[in-house]
Amino acid sequence: MIGLNPVLVVGAGPAGLSAACDLSQAGVRVLLVERREELGGAPARWKYHTLAPDFVPVSRVLGPLIEQVTKSELVEVKKGCVVESFRGSVGDFEVRITELKTRRSETRRVSCVVVATGFEHFDARVDPRY
Repeated sequence: MIGLNPVLVVGAGPAGLSAACDLSQAGVRVLLVERREELGGAPARWKYHTLAPDFVPVSRVLGPLIEQVTKSELVEVKKGCVVESFRGSVGDFEVRITELKTRRSETRRVSCVVVATGFEHFDARVDPRY
C-alpha cells in the first residue's frame, strides 16, 4: 500500500486518467489535478476523432476513463487548478494547489506524484515546411 496520503496525478488527459483509474482500482486514493475545466486533455480539446496507433475512436477511450474517474469515491478531481509547488520526499510530499479563477490556494499532503501533463498539439499550418 502506498500510505495514508493520496497519490497526486497531475494532468487529466488519457495518461493521467488511466493512471487515476488504475490506482483507484488498486484501492489507492487519488488527487487528480487538471488545469483546464474539462477532462480529456489534447484529444478532447482539439476534438480528435481517433487515437493512434490503432485509430480507436476518442469517445471509446476517454468516455469510460472519465466516467470511472468521476464516479470513483477514491478519486478527488480538481479542475481549473495548477500545482504551484511541492516539496518533501517519497511517501510524504507537501503540495500547493491553486485554483486559477479565484487564485485560492490549498496545501495538501500526498504520498507520491504522477506527472502526466501531456503535450501541446502541433499545428502544421504554422510551419512553412508543411
